[in-house]
Amino acid sequence: MIQDKWNFISPTNIDLKGAEATINRFANYPASTIKDEILSRLVYEIGIQGRAFKNLTKASSSQCSNLTRSTADIIVNFEKLKNSEFISYSSKSELTISEILKECNLIRKGYKDISLNLNRISNDFQSYKSNLEKEQYTLNQEISIIKYRSKNEKIGAIKMGMVMGFGIGSLSNATLYAIAPQLDGGLTLIATIVTGGVLGWYYGGKLNSRLNEEAMLKENEFEKLKKSTDYIENVMKDVKFFDDKVGLFATFWARQIDHISVTQQFINNAKKGTVEINNFNVQSLLASWNHAKTALANYQANVKVVVP
Repeated sequence: MIQDKWNFISPTNIDLKGAEATINRFANYPASTIKDEILSRLVYEIGIQGRAFKNLTKASSSQCSNLTRSTADIIVNFEKLKNSEFISYSSKSELTISEILKECNLIRKGYKDISLNLNRISNDFQSYKSNLEKEQYTLNQEISIIKYRSKNEKIGAIKMGMVMGFGIGSLSNATLYAIAPQLDGGLTLIATIVTGGVLGWYYGGKLNSRLNEEAMLKENEFEKLKKSTDYIENVMKDVKFFDDKVGLFATFWARQIDHISVTQQFINNAKKGTVEINNFNVQSLLASWNHAKTALANYQANVKVVVP
């Protein structure tokens, strides 16, 4: 069965609004504000991808001159098409089409590689963040236990001091009563209980102070970890935003590739006689290549503005 209509794909323009700031920011991504070897390494890798993105975009813009010229030549050939002349004119264009496809594939691969690297960096950040969060959780548990011990051990020390004071006071009373039954030992008992309580309060306070210092050290460590996880969270948002911009460029070149691939399929099927060479198909073919030419020209003009 001969197909009378062929669905050609028309490449679209790319929206480069805000791209200049994005490219410059990520090509010069600020170093980590936190002293951490892993964070510093990962942040440095973002800058590497940013510079690769900038260089690739500049190179792709330069390549657009050749691609636009080649596209114009293909359009000239296709405009001469008549049913009987299709094979000869399409054959003249096939090599050029293959060369354009190869170049577009290389450019798209460059953007895809950058995107893959950004995703790897983001995953490494997430993995490190998860480890830090586990440390935060452990520290938080330890801080709670220390504070609980601090409160209870101080009270326990006071109680122990009073019990010891009571014991000593009772022993003193018994001794006093044996020596001088006429003397009142009640005051001695109260005094020793109070003294024991004061001593318990003193030593409990010392213990409490030591535990509070330990808790404070762990709280400082917890805050440092939190600062790191908050920083990672913000950097990961930046990486996501950067990857989205890279995706726009990858999509632009993917659409060029799709458009060329569909044309190749059309030519191959036309040679086999499974698709009809009619005015509708020829005009659709020309329209798709004119769209491609316009898209490439616009891309080059816009990229020159954002990457001088």
